[in-house]
Amino acid sequence: MGQKTVEVRKCPTCGGAVHYDAHSGALACAWCGNTFEAQELEVRRVDATPTEYLCPECGAQLVMDDFIAATSCPYCGNHEIAPHRLEDEFEPDFVIPFSVTKTQAMQRYEEFLKDKQYLPEGFAERSSIVGMQGTYVPFWLKDGQVDFDFTFVSSHGSRKNVSYGDHHRAGTYTFERIPADSSARMPDDMMDSLEPYDYSKLEPFSMDCLPGFVAEHFTVRSEDVDDRVDYRAKNTAVLACKQTILDDYWSSTSVDSRRSCATVRHGRSAQALLPVWLFVAKFEGESYLVGVNGQTGKVAVNLPIDQGKQGRSARKEGLISMLISLPGTAPLLFLGIVTMPKEGLSNMVLSIGFILLGLALPVVFYLYNTKVKSRQIKSSMHNVRNAGHALDYDTGGLSLTISAPEKGAVQHENNWPE
Repeated sequence: MGQKTVEVRKCPTCGGAVHYDAHSGALACAWCGNTFEAQELEVRRVDATPTEYLCPECGAQLVMDDFIAATSCPYCGNHEIAPHRLEDEFEPDFVIPFSVTKTQAMQRYEEFLKDKQYLPEGFAERSSIVGMQGTYVPFWLKDGQVDFDFTFVSSHGSRKNVSYGDHHRAGTYTFERIPADSSARMPDDMMDSLEPYDYSKLEPFSMDCLPGFVAEHFTVRSEDVDDRVDYRAKNTAVLACKQTILDDYWSSTSVDSRRSCATVRHGRSAQALLPVWLFVAKFEGESYLVGVNGQTGKVAVNLPIDQGKQGRSARKEGLISMLISLPGTAPLLFLGIVTMPKEGLSNMVLSIGFILLGLALPVVFYLYNTKVKSRQIKSSMHNVRNAGHALDYDTGGLSLTISAPEKGAVQHENNWPE
């Protein structure tokens, strides 16, 4: 590896190293506490030999400049991390600086735990936090355009009067800066779940933001994230078009895809560092990776579930639904009992059928609602969604012009931060 010239700023008061302070947005001296704007400090350029470091515990590949020290690996909590320098290819275009401090990130996490009633007893009090580290995660920001042609079928109305309809949606939309993390070590599902970021705070990359934080490698090429971006763009278009149909009806409506055709054309790509607080919560021998958006404070973690609490709550829900179903199944039992004394094989079969159906329906209601409640509990405790999930187009910022023959063009404005 060759040498790389980096900019160094020292405190003019005491000569100590300065670091970026997320709370004030300025450079702060770790020794005397004075804060400065970047332009106030004298810049000294030095040659730094690039150094690569692999965590001896989990093999995570990390990169930092000469003046950043990490006390732990953000993935496994290992404390044997040495200082190291930037590599030549590590040249992002943009950065969003940390605006959530370490203390604030921990507060957000603690607040997140407060309403989680299915946590194991003592988790909040007895779980230990290991390796909390502010990490700049590399992302590709992808621009492009989607041409789509969809057909949907809808059903809407009351239980006794259901109507169906076919709906055609076609058009194009332009997407800007769909993010896809470009670190092979970062879990894609967690990085997607920490979105969105406010791109109005996007700045040209500067070394001033790095001191005091870990910066990850760009280890995934631009073309290797295209499939994830395409998947998210196409599914977002489907959801947006479905919503235009749902908006037409006041009654309960379901919309399903009948035909889906979409082509993605790629545009510009940019590299950016986005801020994430990463740490591990350890409890009873298990480790849970926690991510906190370093700009918004959004928390992403799959928390442990107390199986006893989950089972009791699910069984209670199933029992309630079974009791509610009894008035509807009682007539079946009554018909079975009335029919049984009548002679003939058909009457006997009919009678047994009524009785079995009357007994089976409450059990079915119990089992079904127990399973549904269990899924709801898991969903409430696990907010790390599958990697590549569709963006929420109402807040994600896609600009769509949809041709809807039944109602004319539908324009969805772009509210993606510039």
